[in-house]
Amino acid sequence: MTNLVTERSRDGTLTLVANEYVNLDGTPGIAIGFDGAPWHIHPPEELEGAAIAQQWARDLVADVINNRMLIVTCRDEGFEEVRLAHFEVDFKGRNESLEFRFWNGQIVSLEDLIDGKVSYVPLS
Repeated sequence: MTNLVTERSRDGTLTLVANEYVNLDGTPGIAIGFDGAPWHIHPPEELEGAAIAQQWARDLVADVINNRMLIVTCRDEGFEEVRLAHFEVDFKGRNESLEFRFWNGQIVSLEDLIDGKVSYVPLS
């Protein structure tokens, strides 16, 4: 496994990691996620070529650390997971709490998102 990018948030609470690896079948892969959290994402399958997938990963990391991607921390009965809201928030469990924030530490309420007071627009 090769580390492509490691970024730590200014407040020290998040570390974003992009790794390149080789699948069991010998094909290359990329995974991006938050250090210590099981959630991660891979480039879309339709991207052809390692260089294009690496650029996708760099663009996604740039979107996160430049506050263009919303980050969500999901908490449920002692379990905590950090994800990118753009990809993974499609439901909320009954006992689950969601905290939305940007990389710079700005906390965002769900009401502000619904009311359109805060927006996030990935550029990649």
